Amino acid sequence: MMNDKELKYRKSIEEFIFVAESSTEIICDIITNELSLNEHYKEKTEVRLRNALEVFFKNNRIYYPDNNMFEGKIVFNPEMMHDLTANEFTYNGVTYKEDFSDYDETTTNTYRLAHEQYLREKYHTDRFDYMKSETNIVELFQDEQFFKKLYTEINGEGKKRNKDLDCIKISSLKKYTIQLEAVVSRLDSLSDKINVKCAFDIKRWEECVRDYSYNLLILLSKVGYPDFNTIDGVFILKNLLDAVGIDMSMDDTDKFIAAVIGCPISTVTTYRNKFNEWGRKADEARLSKLQTIQGLSEALLNHEGKNEQNQVVKKFLSSIGKTVRDAKEASKRKK
Repeated sequence: MMNDKELKYRKSIEEFIFVAESSTEIICDIITNELSLNEHYKEKTEVRLRNALEVFFKNNRIYYPDNNMFEGKIVFNPEMMHDLTANEFTYNGVTYKEDFSDYDETTTNTYRLAHEQYLREKYHTDRFDYMKSETNIVELFQDEQFFKKLYTEINGEGKKRNKDLDCIKISSLKKYTIQLEAVVSRLDSLSDKINVKCAFDIKRWEECVRDYSYNLLILLSKVGYPDFNTIDGVFILKNLLDAVGIDMSMDDTDKFIAAVIGCPISTVTTYRNKFNEWGRKADEARLSKLQTIQGLSEALLNHEGKNEQNQVVKKFLSSIGKTVRDAKEASKRKK
């Protein structure tokens, strides 16, 4: 059972991916087949998107207790949606049940035909007006501000990393990552086909979907990992470069680390001079951070023992391990 926080973020991520995948299908179709988003194409695409939204809504009812999506931009008729998604109903005194484990085609067709007739007679129509939207779905999905808002609901305003996302299960993160990678890959493959003849609105739409999908991919890659500040990054890179054994002067090493991390060279030099103190003057906060760096490095660099015999990895982990051990001893002496 999902808690409220997990429910909120899974809903936001899955909505984003649904819109990104749906948009990608349309963009790829237009660019690959050299089509235009004219009124005829929009009408056909609108039907496809509405059908896809219906399926998405049916499969994710847990996210929509108020029967609306995207903060009311799309509203579903609750009674009609209940009847449309019901797997049991009574018609002309006969109770029909949809048995998903029964693959008999005759039984399935009997259920489907009876269900269609039941809905026609109850609502007196062949067209079920179960969904109302503020605007055309095609136009909504093309709106960059709409896309940005979907992303912001996941990322949060002005945050380096939304730690609330840590509630998402690893298995779900893997699935989301695969889906987003597929979106970015498909759009990247169009780069040689997007030329001056390609309509500006399609170019802009493609850039919007690709950029925000890539940003979300990066955001999700950080879920579950600790935040490291500049001094932690300098410490990790300095130890790694020492382990690699590159023949560089101390000044050149500081320049390289500063360029990678994005900080002044003087900052790297100052922090490097402090590292010798870490083993002698370690408080609980610093010791905890060092242990986090050690644990993360061991988990990622020596995953499943694959790099156990790699001398660079061994030297790097040994160096960090020594700092942690010294810090533990220093912490004990302070107590």
